[in-house]
Amino acid sequence: MANRGPVPVKSCFIWSIHRKHKRITKEMTMAATKSEVIKIKHLPPLSATATRLLELVGDPNVEIDDLTQIIDRDPALSARILGLANSAYFAQSRPIHRVRDAIIRVLGLNMVKSLALSIAMCGAFDTRKCKGFNLEEYWCAALGSAAMSQAVATQTHADQALLSDSVYLCGMMWNLGALVLAHLYPEGMSQVYATLAEEPEANARALERQYIGFDSQQAGAWVAQRWHMPEAVVTAIVHQGDVNYQGAHEGEVLITGAVAQWISGYLAGDEALLSEADPLVTRMEIGRDALRALDTRFREQCEELRATARLLV
Repeated sequence: MANRGPVPVKSCFIWSIHRKHKRITKEMTMAATKSEVIKIKHLPPLSATATRLLELVGDPNVEIDDLTQIIDRDPALSARILGLANSAYFAQSRPIHRVRDAIIRVLGLNMVKSLALSIAMCGAFDTRKCKGFNLEEYWCAALGSAAMSQAVATQTHADQALLSDSVYLCGMMWNLGALVLAHLYPEGMSQVYATLAEEPEANARALERQYIGFDSQQAGAWVAQRWHMPEAVVTAIVHQGDVNYQGAHEGEVLITGAVAQWISGYLAGDEALLSEADPLVTRMEIGRDALRALDTRFREQCEELRATARLLV
């Protein structure tokens, strides 16, 4: 190879300046991101109701009366639980007037624990300043992901009772980070939603990192860890979309991830089928026919689910 001679001093100087600029820019970006993360770490503590509910979520021996008392002491939460129990989605022939009856006759103890905790936690965030954030769509995706994740869990060969309860809460919380970002960074997230409206195929998380410095998955994980949520929930958020995950909460990660992705696509107009979610078939060993049946049932109930989500707005 021919010797091209020494590199001109001017070129070396420019390259050195460019490298230094990139390093400084990277350091500034990291510092800015760290500053933004601090905001999340200094979110106000959970409400007294949410704190008590969080303690019950981790207690397998909780009594109905204990849960009922906590919810009854919070009129707004009580009204929402009763509204859900009386919604068309749960198809009750007789009206439900008491939280205890909602637990026994309609929703069940573990579902009410998860619903009440999700509602109480999400009440800490105000998304009204974030243009483009649709709270009804958020709750529709959360409720749908929880219900469908639970239904999918019943088709596995795992410990179905334990897994179905766990994935319900994971499904309710998988997109918690979107609420966090809409609350803390309404301007940045407004830009994200405006861009998505113009470019529907754009990557939402990439846009979040562009306008804010990190994405909703990271934000959700930080908040879930800070508020000491169950390990399964934290893991499902941290490893969301990781089809290669192997660990203690494999069922929660794979089921919630596949279902949440499918439901988000469906609500956005994507016609993909749940039976095409390979992790559910290959890793969780669920038959495609069973998944098609669940897919059909969800589509038939989607309008009732939307009506139910409106009760939480």
